[in-house]
Amino acid sequence: MALKERDLIINLLLRGGKRISILCYGGQGGGKKHRAGLLDLGYMLKMELAQSKRNTSSGTNHLVTAREWSPVWIHQKLRHNHRAYYLLIIYLDLAKRLSVEENLNDPNADDDQEQVGIFTVLSNALFQLERVCSNMEAELLAEKHLLFFLVKLIHYTGIYPDVEHCLECNSLLGEVKGGVDFRVEQGGFVCHSCQVESYSEWGHDIWSSLKGVASTSYSDIDQWKQNRVALPVLEIIYRYLGFHHNLRLPALQLAP
Repeated sequence: MALKERDLIINLLLRGGKRISILCYGGQGGGKKHRAGLLDLGYMLKMELAQSKRNTSSGTNHLVTAREWSPVWIHQKLRHNHRAYYLLIIYLDLAKRLSVEENLNDPNADDDQEQVGIFTVLSNALFQLERVCSNMEAELLAEKHLLFFLVKLIHYTGIYPDVEHCLECNSLLGEVKGGVDFRVEQGGFVCHSCQVESYSEWGHDIWSSLKGVASTSYSDIDQWKQNRVALPVLEIIYRYLGFHHNLRLPALQLAP
């Protein structure tokens, strides 16, 4: 299959949270007909696919070809804010790592809703980024937006830790005195009385962030009281997400 310069192979995250690779002939736009390029990172698209071919030996898909595509939602201001665009790249990278490939030949594929949360979180996150970037008077709090994205992914993908009870003594964490320590591998927190070794100074901040964001809808992100989020808090929550999904994630870096 010979590809031309304007052809694109894209990764598309479906509404069910799974992904497929699609060949779009002339996807970059231009050409004799001066066709607009409607394919870009973070765009929501409606696509009509050519009939997929079955791999008779494994039942999996060959590369799927798109017949037509049109935008459902696109960002316009996000790309002009380098911090927002850097977040976009982080979001898409995590969504791709977490999602599994859709098998279009599976007649029961639509019944599998285990990964639908990935699409929900990603679409909400991108909408909020575009909203902030479209407001000339609004400040993009990149750390806060990333925190919401990570915690919502943790919640919707079923690895939310126990934030109510101490892993050791089962005490209510909201009533204990002293700090709490976050145990990444164990998926929970340990109260001050049960800590037998040195603990992270960020335990309480992680605990309050997980509880607060999980109970706050994305549409209320501006009303969430904590605007500044320390980078170590994000790094530990990011590491938790990778550990419990068995992912080897790159180091977390935000744009300056």
